[in-house]
Amino acid sequence: MRLFIGLSMPEDSRILLSKAISTLPNLNSAKVTFPENYHITLAFLGQREPEAIDAIVSLMQEAAKTVSPFMLSPNRLEYFGGEKNAILYAAILPADPLTILNRNLCNVLQNANQTFDDKPFRPHITLAKKAKIEPASLAPIHFNYPFWVDRLTLYHSTRVDGVLRYLPIAEVPFSLSSPDPLYFA
Repeated sequence: MRLFIGLSMPEDSRILLSKAISTLPNLNSAKVTFPENYHITLAFLGQREPEAIDAIVSLMQEAAKTVSPFMLSPNRLEYFGGEKNAILYAAILPADPLTILNRNLCNVLQNANQTFDDKPFRPHITLAKKAKIEPASLAPIHFNYPFWVDRLTLYHSTRVDGVLRYLPIAEVPFSLSSPDPLYFA
């Protein structure tokens, strides 16, 4: 299973963000991300056996134990890669709790000898892949709807009927919200 740990977005925020970017010319020929896949990746774990899930959830609990819910807000469009084959994303306004949470999670994973992609953390929401970008057209997006995050989510990246989906496997609420993880079937 291809796994990663991230932060989910509430459904209403995903819908609002999708509407905010729906008229962008950059998306005409791109592979647009389905709004139900919007998330912020904190740690990409890669291939893991199903037996590893409980240990990963325990590590997520450890990372989340001192975190309170906090707000995040996408504020501008940016891209990775070249202008003809870019990954278009909504950058997230800097937030100290997010930086601390990411650092806690990476430290916990590292101390448990769990491998993960340790690229520098750039919080973002992927909106499209294979986009043709005109850098001058990447203005701030009109998205004045910050959203609360209150849990870590363990996702399974898989294809369902040929479509890429990020399926939640387990959620770990920040400890000041509720101490118990929630597993999905």
